[in-house]
Amino acid sequence: MSWRPTFRSRVETAIGITLRTPGLFIIEYWWRSQHNRYVREVQDNHFWTNFVTNIALINGFLLLLLPLSLIRLLYTHIVCGALLITAHLLSYYLVHVIDAYNGVPLIESLAVSLVQMNAIKQISLLVVHVAIAVVVSVLLQGPQKPLLPVFACYSLPVFARIFDFPAESLQVIHKFSSAVVVISLLRYVYHWLPKVFSELKDAFSNLLSATETHGLHALLVWLCSKLFVPTHFFLFWSIAFFMKLYETTADDKNDWYVSVLSAASAVCVSPVSLFSTAVAVTYMSYFLLSAMKFYLWGNCRQTLPNAPNIQQMHNGWEEGMTTFLLAILTGITDMKQPARMAVLTIILFVVLSSLLQSMLEIAEPVILSLSAYHGKNIVHHIKVLVLCAFLFLFPLHVTYVLSQIFPIDFWLAVVLSTSVLTSAQVADLVVVHCILWYDSLRAEPLESLDEAVYYVRAFTKIVEFFVATSVVVVGIWEAITGQWSWTNAFILLVHCYFNVWQRLNTGARSYIRRREANKKTTCLPSATTNQLKEHNDVCAICFTDMSAPNASVITQCNHYFHRICLRKWLCFQDKCPLCGTCISPNQTPQLAVN
Repeated sequence: MSWRPTFRSRVETAIGITLRTPGLFIIEYWWRSQHNRYVREVQDNHFWTNFVTNIALINGFLLLLLPLSLIRLLYTHIVCGALLITAHLLSYYLVHVIDAYNGVPLIESLAVSLVQMNAIKQISLLVVHVAIAVVVSVLLQGPQKPLLPVFACYSLPVFARIFDFPAESLQVIHKFSSAVVVISLLRYVYHWLPKVFSELKDAFSNLLSATETHGLHALLVWLCSKLFVPTHFFLFWSIAFFMKLYETTADDKNDWYVSVLSAASAVCVSPVSLFSTAVAVTYMSYFLLSAMKFYLWGNCRQTLPNAPNIQQMHNGWEEGMTTFLLAILTGITDMKQPARMAVLTIILFVVLSSLLQSMLEIAEPVILSLSAYHGKNIVHHIKVLVLCAFLFLFPLHVTYVLSQIFPIDFWLAVVLSTSVLTSAQVADLVVVHCILWYDSLRAEPLESLDEAVYYVRAFTKIVEFFVATSVVVVGIWEAITGQWSWTNAFILLVHCYFNVWQRLNTGARSYIRRREANKKTTCLPSATTNQLKEHNDVCAICFTDMSAPNASVITQCNHYFHRICLRKWLCFQDKCPLCGTCISPNQTPQLAVN
């Protein structure tokens, strides 16, 4: 059946994600151990600590880079190694606690429980050793079979204990068992080491030839595709987050949102966990945006021609990259609680503002198309307007909550300005929609429609400009009072260029173009009723009839247009739509009428 390969591939993908994700935990452990070592200036066993942590780091990268078949083999050896270490420790405790439980520096409760052993405990320990030997002998492919008697050597001290051997004999038997197991493992390594080196040599040769063929860029792309897989980081973050959330809720009696923020901030302690947090924000943003698209369109996305473009534009990566960059700029990994939680809260509010802006960009074409596509669908109108009400009120609520929790500074002013601008843009969108809807219900088109929409949009742009200017004022005030930093200065410069200067420049150019277009159309002669009858044609811009007198004009190239349509056209171009002749206000009326 056709579904079986798909289901099988999905299962294999899920297994691969599950098997590779522990590699990120290993890399995370290595980073934290290195960081703690540099901070505390440790250590008693410095060499062995370095050796073990570096071996763990290599295994972490192997779990991310190796193919799935070799990952399973690596997990097999890791499990076998852990089982053999467990068997060795059990035998070690059994032998060394028999004198008086005074020399074992590990798990004291286990040592005490092994001193006074009855028959049931002895048999249970014997069964554990035999089970470990069976599992290891089944998993490992050694140079000779069977391996079961070799790995069952750790059960010899248990037999000696059962038959009441003296303590010195138990220690000799334990050392003999350890020596047999080590020799067997060395033979196993000697058997497989040439094959491992051969595989590594072939892999290195293939990698070198691929680099020579496709270049170093292809190698870097391949490494990034293997190391930075979003699903791996999302699973890593989910496990780490819920573990921290369990610890937080078990210890504290705070509100649920405080526990969630505390757990999320506790995860951000290394570059790996920080990148995983950004990936988690990306996935959550994508799910929210997809839910909103489904709420707006349902399964009928073909009603909007630009729906696929909207789907590609808003996929959540903008919010994820915003989280990652702001976290790096603020140095959140070097902070302590509760400062880290406060900074993460501000960052998440910035991301929330960006997410609301993305929602507005998705909803805008749907709202503006209501009069054209859903003029008679009242339910759809109500559904979209409810969304507009949410997008208008929720940013204002966020602004109020933030202003009550945190003192006003530059970063908070950026967040608050974004929220206020989102609400202003939603109000602008709803007002424009009402104007267009009113125009669609009229028998004749509204003559001042363009002016009404322009003035509404102009008022919104003025509000945006003043809000952006207020952020600049807050930033300059912080710089004057000595609370500035290089990061704030950089953000302030970017804000001044994109949100202040470009808004001012765009608004001025739009006003000048509209004034010039209005001046040109005012100077053009109006077409009389007889001229329109003689012309007997439609407007080349809107393709509607030109029968009303004084509503149409004649250009100097003797072409007829609606005055309003030509004014809209001249806001973007100063040439005739038909012949490309430049239209200027200083034209000769006689030439135009002729």
